[in-house]
Amino acid sequence: MRLIAIAFALTSTISGCGSPIESSSYSETTKLAAPETPTDDVVGTYCQSGGFDAQFLTLKKDGTFTCEIEGCLGNYGSTSGTWARLGDRISVTTIESRDFYSDNAIGDIKILSDDGKVRLLTEADADRLKNQPDLLQYFYFDRSKTE
Repeated sequence: MRLIAIAFALTSTISGCGSPIESSSYSETTKLAAPETPTDDVVGTYCQSGGFDAQFLTLKKDGTFTCEIEGCLGNYGSTSGTWARLGDRISVTTIESRDFYSDNAIGDIKILSDDGKVRLLTEADADRLKNQPDLLQYFYFDRSKTE
C-alpha cells in the first residue's frame, strides 16, 4: 500500500497535479501523502464566529495557511503554517503562532459538506461537540460568512 501511495505521489507531482513538495517545512509523511481530491475545493477564507470574537482561517493554493482571531479589542493573535488535504481532513503544521494561538493550536481539521457548502471543524472542537450537535453552528469555519 505504501508503494502505491509513493508511486501515486511521484506521478502526481511530475504531472503537476500533486501538492508542492519542494518546501522544507513539509514533513516526510506529508510529502508522500498525495491529496485524494484536489485542494482547490477547500482553498479560501473561512470564518468562525461565536458572537464575541471571530477567527478567520485562510487556506492558500500554495499549501500555506494563516489564521487570526479578532474581537472588540482588536487582534488577539495569529498563526500560520502549511496544510495538506488528506481525504476528509486537513493536516495542519503550525510554523508560527502569537498571543492566543501560542496556547491554542489549530490542529487538524475535519471537512464537512452540507447543501453544497464546505465547512471546516477542528478535530478538537469535533471531540468537544460529540454530545452537543446543536452547538455546531458556533464552532465550524464557514466560507459563506466571508464571501
